[in-house]
Amino acid sequence: MTASTWIIVSTVVQIVVCGPYRSSENAGKFWHVTDFHYDQFYGNGIYPLSSCRDTIENGDTRQPEALGDYDCDSPWTLVNASVYAMQTIEPNPDFIIWTGDDTPHVPNSMLNEDKVLSTIFNITELLMDAFPNTKFIPVFGNHDYHPKHQMPPNPTAFYSNVTDLWQPWLDQFPGATDLFREKTYYTAKIEPYRFVGLNTVFYYTNNKLTMDISDPAGQFSWLEQVLTDARRDNETVVIVGHVPPGCFERSRGKCWFYPEFNAQYIEVIQQFHDVIAFQLFAHQHDDSFRLFYDDEGKAISSLFLAPAVTPWNTSLAGVGPNNPSVRLFTFNREDGLLMNWEQYYLDLSEVDSADSSMWKREYSAIKDYDIPDVTTASLQSLVNGFETSDVLFNRYYLFNSVSYNTQPCTDECKITQLCSINQVDFTKFDKCVENSDDPNGTIRLHISWDVCLVGLIIAVWSTYCIGYLFN
Repeated sequence: MTASTWIIVSTVVQIVVCGPYRSSENAGKFWHVTDFHYDQFYGNGIYPLSSCRDTIENGDTRQPEALGDYDCDSPWTLVNASVYAMQTIEPNPDFIIWTGDDTPHVPNSMLNEDKVLSTIFNITELLMDAFPNTKFIPVFGNHDYHPKHQMPPNPTAFYSNVTDLWQPWLDQFPGATDLFREKTYYTAKIEPYRFVGLNTVFYYTNNKLTMDISDPAGQFSWLEQVLTDARRDNETVVIVGHVPPGCFERSRGKCWFYPEFNAQYIEVIQQFHDVIAFQLFAHQHDDSFRLFYDDEGKAISSLFLAPAVTPWNTSLAGVGPNNPSVRLFTFNREDGLLMNWEQYYLDLSEVDSADSSMWKREYSAIKDYDIPDVTTASLQSLVNGFETSDVLFNRYYLFNSVSYNTQPCTDECKITQLCSINQVDFTKFDKCVENSDDPNGTIRLHISWDVCLVGLIIAVWSTYCIGYLFN
């Protein structure tokens, strides 16, 4: 079966089974929030005295805006506003995913273990106060340690202290507290999912403590065992981490994992894709996703990249800032099918107060991308649409910066974007970006009558079935 034919079959299957998902009783919600980067030095001046990198105008230091500033990390007013916006929009989620990175982008000399721990404590307390009865899946980011990025693959006093902070959450999952204290990863069962919380900072190229270790903290071996057990027990797995595999779509040549770890991660996904529902990551501060393929060019797994709360203008050339954002997913409680995500954001260019009502919906994936759901098959058809429709791709590109960057994406920009989505493997990504005539490299799905038919099916059924769901 060709990849494009497979899309037709899977889409028809989705249509046939769409009826059961129309019941609101089956629909659950969960938040994904990430990259607060709370700057306790906010307003103290320019970098490195604070995270504010470009707040100099005509030789004078410009005072950053009270609620948030595109040149800075988050003040407490923004951190607080983001959490209470979540509470206002959906106060009773089934659970919340929190993928780390809590301290500001400042030199290590401005921080120490106590300051980092205090920051994690303050945000943990805020989340617990806002959602006292909600289960959380928290993981470490590369800015959740001192010195930043340098997370050792062995127990430390700092790991133990953070475990104590998160123990009210972790204790709800058998064995999670002890495992996290020792290894900084764990697994948790929240129906209908089996969550796997990874510490992917072990694989990050900025972490010099793990570069010569084949399996830091034994995490890959443990992951494979968890997935093997999940397959035996007929469980549906969601993988959660901070630093993602693959390459950054807004900065060509910037990839996050050491090559050997990136290859290992891809192998695990390919081997166990039948039990992995989806993957949730962050780190890049922007809004995108990744697709994993088998050898025949069929998309077999998807990874979602959630944008940040911090609006900070990264030091990577040409990337730029983003508007603060939080993400709300909708899923089917019976079988775990991922039905939709909605992105909520704060347009810093329009606001002058911390009122949580100023946060608004940026977009709904199924409505604005005109897809029936956000499963891997639907995302693959969406990427096909990016290739042929400038309107669809430009909409994605605006959302990529959380509606901050309104400049057009050049041909080279679009190639990098599509190659990053389609090619998580480093070697294939490099080949992809070198071939400007074929943005999807060796796995491009050529648009033909069958893919066009999929588009027609999706458009018609979205109007009838999914439009009924999300008014």
